[in-house]
Formats: sequence, C-alpha cells, structure tokens
Amino acid sequence: MKRLLALILVFSMIFCISACKPEEEDNTDIVIKKENETLKIHCYSFTDLNPLLAVKDANMQMLRLMFESLIQCDNTQKPQPQLAESYSVSGDALVWTLKLKKGIKWHDGTEFTAKDVVYSYNYVIDNVDSTAYAVNVSNIESVNATSDYEVNFRLKVPQANFVNLLEIPIVKAESGGPFEPVGTGPYVYKETANKIVYLEANPHWHGGDVSTKNIHVKILPDEETVTYAYVSKEIDVVSVNSGIDMGEYSSNSDNKIVDYPSNNFNYISVNTSAEPLSNRMFRKAIAHAIDKEAINSEVLLSHGSVANSCMNSGWWVYNPGITIYEYSKEKAIEVLDNVKKNMKLVPVRLMVNEDNEEKCKVAEMIKSNLEDCGITLNIEYVDWATFSERAYTGNYQMFLGSIKYSADINPAYLVQNPSAELQSLFSEMDVQTTEDGIKGKYFEIQAKMATELGIIPLYFDASTVMYNKRIEGVLTPCRINIFNGIQGLDLEA
Repeated sequence: MKRLLALILVFSMIFCISACKPEEEDNTDIVIKKENETLKIHCYSFTDLNPLLAVKDANMQMLRLMFESLIQCDNTQKPQPQLAESYSVSGDALVWTLKLKKGIKWHDGTEFTAKDVVYSYNYVIDNVDSTAYAVNVSNIESVNATSDYEVNFRLKVPQANFVNLLEIPIVKAESGGPFEPVGTGPYVYKETANKIVYLEANPHWHGGDVSTKNIHVKILPDEETVTYAYVSKEIDVVSVNSGIDMGEYSSNSDNKIVDYPSNNFNYISVNTSAEPLSNRMFRKAIAHAIDKEAINSEVLLSHGSVANSCMNSGWWVYNPGITIYEYSKEKAIEVLDNVKKNMKLVPVRLMVNEDNEEKCKVAEMIKSNLEDCGITLNIEYVDWATFSERAYTGNYQMFLGSIKYSADINPAYLVQNPSAELQSLFSEMDVQTTEDGIKGKYFEIQAKMATELGIIPLYFDASTVMYNKRIEGVLTPCRINIFNGIQGLDLEA
C-alpha cells in the first residue's frame, strides 16, 4: 500500500509539473511569414559577383539589386541621376562633369565618393575584353575626380548622348584581393549556399524603405530550366524578350505581365544601289505593302511595338511628324502601277538568318504581303556567318536585320551607306550640348531616313516581365533594370 501511494504521489507530481510547464512556442507562423517575405528569382552560374565582369543578362539584372550606377535611363531613354546628383557638358561637347550625391554609404558603412567612380571606370577600361560595358567606355579618353563629389569624363570625340552610357555599375575602390560584393543598392549580399544566392534588404538604403525583405536567387543551368522553374513556381519573376519565348509560358495562368520599351529594333535594310530597289517609289511600295500590325500580333503575340521610325515611339527623341507608310495594299498597288510605267518589275531577294526562328516567321509574312501586291520576293535563308559577311560587304538586295541599341541610341549604326546629307546630320548631332539641340537633330535624322527609305522600320521586340500573382504591387521595369520598383512590392501567401 505504501508503495502504491508513493507511485501515485510521483505520477501526480509529474502531471502537475507537465501541466504547469509553458507550451513550446509554435514557430510555424514565423517560418511561413519568412517564406512569404522572400522573392525568388534566378541567375546563371558565375565565377564571382563582380557586376563589371558579368555578361549574362539574368546575372547583370540580379546584380543591379546590389550595385547602382551614376545614371539610369528611364523608359523614354532620358538619363535619370542615380548615384549622380546632376551633370553638365562643356561647350565643345568633350568634357562631361557629374556631381555626386553626398551621404551615400556602401553596405559596409563606408562612404561612397568619386574615387569609387574613377576606380570602376578605369577597371572597365582595363578589362574591355572581359566586360559587357566595352561600348560604354570606348569613347572615354580619361576619368578624373576633381573633388570627393565631382568627376570629369573627357571624351575622344563629341558624343551627344554620352551621359546615357553612364549606366555602368559602380563598385567600391579596392586595394586588391578577391572581389567583395559590397554595393550601395537596396539589397545586401549575405552568402551563397546550396546553389542559392541570399540577399537581404538594405535598412540604410538611400532610396528609402524596402518592402521585400529577402531575395533568394536560384542558380539555374539554362533557359529551359528557367522556364520549368517559373511555371512550377520555384521562381517568381522571369524576363521574356520575344514572342517566341512568350509561348513557353502560356500554360501558366497565374501571371502578372508588364511590357516595357525595348531597345531591340528590327528593320529591313535596303541596298539602294541594287535594281529595282534604287527606285525610291518601288521602296515606298514595299513599305506600304508590309502589315506590321499582323507581324506584331502573330509573331510577337502583341507584346512588341510597331515601328514607324528607327526610334521607339515611347522615346523622348521620337519624331511624331515623320512620314509614315501605313499598311495599305491598295496604296502599294497604286504606287507600283506608277513605277511600272518607267521600269519592268523583277523579283527581289530578302536575306534572313536561318537560325533565327522569329526572323524566319517574319520573312514569310513579308513575302506573303508583297506577293499580294504583285511583288515577287525570294527569301534567302543563310547561316549566321554568311549573313554577317554578306551584310558587311553589301552583297545583298535586302536583309532582315536587327540592332540592340546601346543606351546612346545612335541611328548612325543602322545605315550601310548613308547619303552625304544624312552623314552630315549624324555629325551635327554629336556636337549638340542641349536637350533641345539633341532632340532637334534626332527629328531631322528620322525625317531624312523616312524620306530616303534606306531602311524600312518594322518593330521593336517584345520586352516583358512576368511575375507571380502572389506579388502585390506593380513592377516598373526598364531596359537596364527589370527589378525597378521592387522596393514597393509586398509578398503574400
């Protein structure tokens, strides 16, 4: 009996202790909240996180979360100060002076100054064979700090939109050793583990509060894996740069889609010394015969933009008053009837890179359009090496070309053999030092190109960001930074 009473007493004490012990804290809600505050994006494999040596677009975009530039062009292609406060240019258009913002801190708490700018630009200049920013520095003769918060860029020759090229990420001046990913941007690098780059919000970012607190960057092997990762919701954001790619994501109905102006301009280059293309009226008939809206709809899935000029209609230098050759089968036939009074129509040839699926589809649509109007078009499908060599040497009648404009959006790169008048306008544009002067020359150039029809504008490629519907808020992507506006996003379950 005494043993039984003792056992009962022991069990009673254990029960009382257990009953009085506080319940263990349930961390489930905290874990879910942490997960919900995490944006998941991707990049590809890398050697280090130096933004000056990144070449893959996804990696360059990811690094924009950590590193900033002096200037970031907006979607009208106007330069907007980022680390710079203001800029000016000398009367001879050779020296650009940038005043820097004060009080900006690197992620390690040290101060951002002009020495960091000089270091970054000289690093790119010294590594032009290893960087994607070679074109940005190709016209720079020297970079000098005139004070802790002022930098001068001296150019080799005048360049109207040089300031637009100052989009190079600025890194911290270093004395040597392995690169440390310390930036001034809204996100701080924490570590890379298990094929994920971990970023956290910078609580002291000069741009203000950052709502999305954590970013996990999955290191993926290829584009096919990226498609799978987005469709299966392993990543939240993906960039799409053509209508062909848009089809890859069409099965996912949980998309938010944001289009933004592209720098990828597509056009027909015309050899105006080749018959019958030397006849400007014949070129005009071709321009009227092409249904650009149908190309945009059927090839780009309506995510591109029709081009009536070599400049995007959303850019600040676009001339809305130029001659527009609207699609009109009747107009094309009318012009051709007048042409046939003075010359015999013969078949013409259009060269296209056979490896580019989008371009091949466009070429077939153009062929159908022209033949509907009475123009016989033969498509020459050639490999890229042949295409490049023939385009360079002028061995073609027409070719389906494209150019990825750099930030200075210089149309001089488009025309194979510009007329004397057009070449003069290109030269005059480069010495302009005011917005009005630059815009005026762009207007004149577009008007002249529309008259000469040495190129026939077609469209600007689709540039689209797709992101998961759990993301609340609106991204405002631009060419240089698809994560623009990320600081205002909220993430939900």
